Amino acid sequence: MLGSAGSYLDGGANAPLQKLALPLMELDFIRKDTWALQMHFRKKRDFLLTELAKLGIKVQWSKFSVLLHSSISSRIIKILHYLILT
Repeated sequence: MLGSAGSYLDGGANAPLQKLALPLMELDFIRKDTWALQMHFRKKRDFLLTELAKLGIKVQWSKFSVLLHSSISSRIIKILHYLILT
């Protein structure tokens, strides 16, 4: 009995579930979903860049990447210096 339970787990999704997933593979849905994800993450990126700029942290980034590059070491040293001396 335990062996047959393993075969169900290894076999993937059952046929009814696979049929329900087919509309997710339509090109129109994929394009709309991709666009929605891009807009969502663009808003998050823009928010982050705005807030970092307010803190005086300069950021290098490319609109073709999800990575942001920044050196905050001098900023951290100034903050620590302020916290220690006040």
